[in-house]
Amino acid sequence: MSLLLGLIGFALGMTLGGFFAKRLKKAPRISVDAEYWVLIRNTVLPPQEDLLRRLLHENPYGKARNPIGTGEALILSDVRLHLALVLREKNATKFRPDLFASAVSEREHLDALLSANAFIRVGYHSDDPVSDRRHLKFLVHAADAYADLADGVAIYDRTADRFFTREEFRQLLKADPGALAADLHLKRGWRPDGEGDIAFAVGFQKIGLPNLETERVAKDGTTLMDAVFESLTDQIWADGKVENQIELFGDTFRGVPTHRKGKPVLLRILRYQLS
Repeated sequence: MSLLLGLIGFALGMTLGGFFAKRLKKAPRISVDAEYWVLIRNTVLPPQEDLLRRLLHENPYGKARNPIGTGEALILSDVRLHLALVLREKNATKFRPDLFASAVSEREHLDALLSANAFIRVGYHSDDPVSDRRHLKFLVHAADAYADLADGVAIYDRTADRFFTREEFRQLLKADPGALAADLHLKRGWRPDGEGDIAFAVGFQKIGLPNLETERVAKDGTTLMDAVFESLTDQIWADGKVENQIELFGDTFRGVPTHRKGKPVLLRILRYQLS
């Protein structure tokens, strides 16, 4: 009898263990990874004293209240922050236009890339979850500050694969001085796939979430799905969790994630009509 109970317990343990192992496999931990390349004409990294002064005392985006306070400034001493100067003359391959092909879409962007003599890498990496998003605010404002201090011509968001001229980045920061909105941090769009299109969102690794893409959508359904996907990814960004839902057009739309090894999370969007 005891042998039978032992075998049953072993089988049950194996079943539950397999179940939880599958659950863990479905939702792997994603490292926090955010990085900006500030393309500059100068070839010297500005002193940290100049950076702090620009962030704390000469910040042009702090009208009523400076968006960078002591909490954000402390990121400068965080071991997870990485600052480095990369010179074109020593790292020519880093400046190859083909490396930026998916982000550089205009002649103005290409001209800015070709005119840069160096770039300042402003990055933050953490294998553990972060408790807030101060690192994002700091990185964006630091990238902007370095552009002012070192004759910047463009800023490349490596994590979201987006390229901005100096003026484009300045205007985005003017519109969102807090530097935390999804529009500033995510790259969203469509890519063709057979007889339809797939919506994608890149940049979620900045807050430790996976990048997302939908199932194939028929071409006549992309207009509706575009609004739904943007609103849903806005909510995911705000809440910091992938499994989420929104109400739009009088209906409820729920995102159900499927984690895939080495690929963006597949986000199935289910529609529930409200009666």
